[in-house]
Amino acid sequence: MAGELRSIAYRYMFPVADDDGSTSAPRRGDLSDLLRDADSYLFMGNPVPPLRVVNDLLSRGISDLGMGGGAEWDPFGIEEPEYASFLDFLDTPEGKKKFNRQEKVRLATPPTKVNTIETYSVWSTRELMADPNHHFNTQKVWAVINGKKVTMTLGQSILSDHKVHWHWIR
Repeated sequence: MAGELRSIAYRYMFPVADDDGSTSAPRRGDLSDLLRDADSYLFMGNPVPPLRVVNDLLSRGISDLGMGGGAEWDPFGIEEPEYASFLDFLDTPEGKKKFNRQEKVRLATPPTKVNTIETYSVWSTRELMADPNHHFNTQKVWAVINGKKVTMTLGQSILSDHKVHWHWIR
């Protein structure tokens, strides 16, 4: 069973200004509420990031996702036991609902140099593209590169050294 998650005061940043023009509102919730509002995409699927990446996010005190919302808080970090409690929470019915999860939590094991949100995003995208059954590798697109029409997978277009404006193949 999941342990108690700490209570945190933070500001939730709206994806779009409210009717009265406000762009944020104070909130108090537990660690799961903050992480959902700060960047729910990190925890929707598998694998989830290791503690060092989560602590990079938490140490920033802000996550502005633009049209995706975000949050602002007093920077802090957590230790392994607290992260383990959060990961246990993700496997509860409430955690699965809060983060729109379908599978049991699996922790990512990136190289030690992957220790920021940005490097984790790049690493995890490349890992997904290494899976031949992932939609990055099964969805075909076409693009014009150096004046020539080429067909490639969506993953190849993302990794391309060229500026690629791709088009779906139906």
